[in-house]
Amino acid sequence: MARLLIVEDHSELAALIATAARLRGHTASCFPSGADAISAVQGNRERFDGAVVDLLLPDVRGSEVLRALRRHGIPIFAVSGIYKGHRFAREA
Repeated sequence: MARLLIVEDHSELAALIATAARLRGHTASCFPSGADAISAVQGNRERFDGAVVDLLLPDVRGSEVLRALRRHGIPIFAVSGIYKGHRFAREA
């Protein structure tokens, strides 16, 4: 099954996403910040088959995380609980 990277600063939501993935046979690693996720990917500490990324993170822009994951060929599903307009959506 897939090894998933979950980047979400709200621990309850990260746990919910991870639990849903695990119940379907996947493994999931949660990172509360964009910097932690980027570090894990760039350091090749783990290999990921896909990612769920919150676009509104406290430390770095979600678009920066998306770019870093794309450079490593990781398919991404971007999420956000807050709508900040078309400009933000286009950037993501």
